[in-house]
Amino acid sequence: MGFSDGPLYLTLLEITATVSTISLFLCGIPICLEIKRRKCTEEITSLPFLMGFIGSTFWLRYGMLVGEAAIIVVNLIGSLLMFSYLVFYIRYTKYRLCIILQVIAEIVAIDVMCVLVDFFKCLTIDDCPTKDLLGLCCMFFNIVTFGAPLAGIALVIEKKCCDTLPLPLCLANLIVASQWCVFGLLKHDFYIIIPNTAGIVLALMQISLFLVFPRAIGNPSPLSRCFGCARVEDLERNHSQHIAESQKAGSDVLLPLAEWARNSCVLLCKCLTCRGKTSFVIHAVSRAELKRAF
Repeated sequence: MGFSDGPLYLTLLEITATVSTISLFLCGIPICLEIKRRKCTEEITSLPFLMGFIGSTFWLRYGMLVGEAAIIVVNLIGSLLMFSYLVFYIRYTKYRLCIILQVIAEIVAIDVMCVLVDFFKCLTIDDCPTKDLLGLCCMFFNIVTFGAPLAGIALVIEKKCCDTLPLPLCLANLIVASQWCVFGLLKHDFYIIIPNTAGIVLALMQISLFLVFPRAIGNPSPLSRCFGCARVEDLERNHSQHIAESQKAGSDVLLPLAEWARNSCVLLCKCLTCRGKTSFVIHAVSRAELKRAF
């Protein structure tokens, strides 16, 4: 089936999903540029490139099996890009032999997959068993690829800051997974629906962290700005910074207030702007009252 077959809305979905997915694959270029700038691969893992290469190759064979042009085009370009990223990564990594062996193992697995698919196609008239076997493999690699950012989510929760999560990439993952999930629903293909549904859930989890936690340490989160409140640890951190600044300036005015705030209560400060004038409303809440409230 080509892009021109089927209803117009399906053709438009295939084209937009193809363009957005290829654009997402191009996100590896900034990573390679960063590797080139550093002249090393420290703190940059090869796992996304490795999983992207084997996953794209399996999906390419799946697309050829079911005759879907969108799947073929996307994963042909994706497999070529991922292999190029791996070659670039190998050039700068100090674990060159290990990465080369991993790439060779993936190529062997791809060859075995192609042989098995052709073998089962020769044995059966109906290609459904072959499609199911290959579809399960593709679904597995997709879920593993989508599960890779879970470590990033754990790091954000530990640091209580989203500075390690790229928001544009999270939004792009949500858009791409949503498009392919709709495509799978229209095609009644559960091997496309299931992994992309998992991708949607994971992308929403990542985006929700940007509402709960700030994008930089010490800044308020969007939720705290919206409701005019702040976390206790953020207030104490800010009070400590103000104390240090006042001591450097030789001023003792803020010290009694800061000590009172740290020892007896929590200050909740809300900024109000009206007719160009900004005022601050400060609420003093004891720690005991704060604990009873929550």
